[in-house]
Amino acid sequence: MDIKCPNLFETKQTSTPSEQEQLMKYINDINNQMKTTEQNLNLVTDEYLIDSYIYELTALNKRYQYCIKRAKKEGIVAFSCTDKVSAQ
Repeated sequence: MDIKCPNLFETKQTSTPSEQEQLMKYINDINNQMKTTEQNLNLVTDEYLIDSYIYELTALNKRYQYCIKRAKKEGIVAFSCTDKVSAQ
């Protein structure tokens, strides 16, 4: 889990497309980590491991919320394939 959020504590109003792409990639990486952690949580039975995964999910969720808030502030919008309207 050696992922760094670009300019985490910088409050720059505008950002270059590459910074926006990095932020979107970071958000996607956090989302993938959360899915993996949830899967691991569902597989363990030891109370210490359960607590560990819960703490990890909480930390990932906070980081995810921060990055989503930052993306909204910078006006970044992401569309999936299902969001596009067909012209037919």
